[in-house]
Amino acid sequence: MEKQHSKVIERLDLRVRTLQQELETQQQQHEAAQRDHAAQMDQIRKQLTERDEAAAIVERECSELRQGHVKAIQAFEATIEQRQREHTAAVTNKDAHIAKLQLMVNDLMYPSTASPIVDDDSTRHRLEAQLELTTSELDKERELIKAQTVEISHLKDEIKRLHRVSVCSSSDFYQLRSELEHEIEDKRRIMEEANAALQVQARLEEENERIKLTHDKTQRDLADVLRKLATTEKERGSADLLAKCSQLEAENEALASQKKQIEHECMRLMDELLAIEKVESSAAPDAHSDDKMYRREIEQLKLQVNREVRKYQDLEQSKEAKIHKLYKELSDLESLVENKVFNETELEEAIECEKRKVRLLEGRLREEEEKNRRLPIHAPLSPTSPQYSLFNRHHHQQQKRSSTGSFSLMTSTSMDTVSDHGNLLESVYCEICEEYGHEVMTCNAYKQKTIMDDEDDDHYDSRSSYYCVNCDVFDTHPTEECPNQDETF
Repeated sequence: MEKQHSKVIERLDLRVRTLQQELETQQQQHEAAQRDHAAQMDQIRKQLTERDEAAAIVERECSELRQGHVKAIQAFEATIEQRQREHTAAVTNKDAHIAKLQLMVNDLMYPSTASPIVDDDSTRHRLEAQLELTTSELDKERELIKAQTVEISHLKDEIKRLHRVSVCSSSDFYQLRSELEHEIEDKRRIMEEANAALQVQARLEEENERIKLTHDKTQRDLADVLRKLATTEKERGSADLLAKCSQLEAENEALASQKKQIEHECMRLMDELLAIEKVESSAAPDAHSDDKMYRREIEQLKLQVNREVRKYQDLEQSKEAKIHKLYKELSDLESLVENKVFNETELEEAIECEKRKVRLLEGRLREEEEKNRRLPIHAPLSPTSPQYSLFNRHHHQQQKRSSTGSFSLMTSTSMDTVSDHGNLLESVYCEICEEYGHEVMTCNAYKQKTIMDDEDDDHYDSRSSYYCVNCDVFDTHPTEECPNQDETF
């Protein structure tokens, strides 16, 4: 029996827990639906306020346009009446003037036979001139009348057009007002249906609360029964336990019947709720279609906003990447500019060095050319004469001051000169060998004779003809023996 009671209690506990879970899920669903309905109602109210504002704006604009049209028509009618009055006044004045002039013309054309005065030619010409003036004035008046009639016809056409425009605007206004009234009625009907749904939902919530209270009460009763059962088991014997068990079984059966009734009531309420939802869904398809349309528009706007946000983020990222790239390129350009400036300074220094070299070589070349021009002037000297030794020493020093390139250039120049003057080769005479065909400077005997002088001046030659390209200095060391040749210039 105790096992049976425990099993029954466990089944009841399980059933109670399942009912609690179902009630919690139903409550959550109900709260979510209530939130959705509240959001929809807020949206519908906002839309209704916006439509009311738009309708008020349209009505105000239509009233302003109607007033403007009425004022314009009144102004046109007033101008037309004024023009007509002016025209009638001008016509009457002109008629009176014309009648007066006609009388004058008749008097002038048909003078009285009783008057003895005969008009001369001057009076006749004067009267003819006056007649021409009056006729011209009459023509001008007729043209003015025609222009005024044309203007009046134009004004009448304009008045007709304004009447048509006012009629069209009034018809558009009435059509828009009827459409707005229909939309407002639809929205009010939707609000009424939503209010009815909210009332049904509130009633169901109250019933749900009542069911929850009954369920809590049953749980408390069950807990009290269990506590009483435990106390009675401890205090009394088996007979009392049997009686108590029978009583508890009866109570459990009563509770089970109550639970079944509660379940039936819950099912009935669920069926009613579903029936109400079906009725609402069948009764208001148009409202839901409008709501769906607005929802689709809102979703499209949200998607568009999200797309724009993504585009803006992508644009920011691309701009940041471009800015980073531009900063990198700017730093590279700055480094390139610095390197370029450094290289330009180096190139300028190298150019200045080369210019100095060119100037030096040009000076030496001029010296050698002047010396070559002076050489044919002197007569051949004898090697035994003292002037020959002085000339030889001076010429040797000049050769040591000049560079190898300039000396070769001088030699090639002299050879070209000799080749151009082939007839002078036989007249070239060497006084050392006493033979024709070569000069004293190219004589081997002369070279052997001057080798001692070369040894004497060897130290001076090695010191004076040195030039270092890396250091840009003279008479110190050659470029091949430069201590700074491993450095980058």
